[in-house]
Amino acid sequence: MNWLDLVPALAKLEVALDGSALERLRALHAIVIAKNESLNLTRIVAEEDFVEKHLLDSLAGLAGVAGDRETSAAPRVIDIGSGAGFPGLPLAIARPRSRVVLLESTRKKAVFLEEAARALGLENVSVKTARAEDAARESGFRDSFDRATVRALGPVALALEYALPFLRAGGTAVLYCGPESDLEPASRVSQELGGGEPAVFSHELPRAGSRRLLLVPKVAPTPGRFPRRAGAAAKRPLRS
Repeated sequence: MNWLDLVPALAKLEVALDGSALERLRALHAIVIAKNESLNLTRIVAEEDFVEKHLLDSLAGLAGVAGDRETSAAPRVIDIGSGAGFPGLPLAIARPRSRVVLLESTRKKAVFLEEAARALGLENVSVKTARAEDAARESGFRDSFDRATVRALGPVALALEYALPFLRAGGTAVLYCGPESDLEPASRVSQELGGGEPAVFSHELPRAGSRRLLLVPKVAPTPGRFPRRAGAAAKRPLRS
């Protein structure tokens, strides 16, 4: 998939992208590839794979999310475990009115994210260096976001325990799931964490195949015992 294919592919998902965003996405590609030599950010380095598996896949997270077309809105978004910046940086580029927090526990990656946002001129991006379990208990983070995104961070139960405490009532957790992901626990685990009934948005990447977005609304406060202490959710994920 090349750069010329990206905008039409997003249009099929009803996700709009303007020319200035495309230029910044190209710049993001160059920044990640240059830093990848020293920081090992991603194994996806070929341009056609990067465009499809990082950029198109990240921006597909805008599909099906209520309010994305409201240009006057300024949603507050947290990208949990941002790593090399996906999906958080592409989302911030595509929606400059949004305010995006990139949450990353590894200091070296957090520094890269700060440098990348600065180089791209993304004034709507800030970086938080912390574990999700700790940040979710801080004032200004818990119950504070309109959207929480999680990509490639583990099973659904773990992702929900990380994401839902950050959301205000009416917010949405957006989980990026592959075709092999087990979505069966989602409804039960969501309810335990203050979430509503999950919805699944399925789409296809041109070469990589099926992808799914799990969209989970926040309908009630997350009980104070969640998220559990650092590492506990990964070792003992909530069960259906």
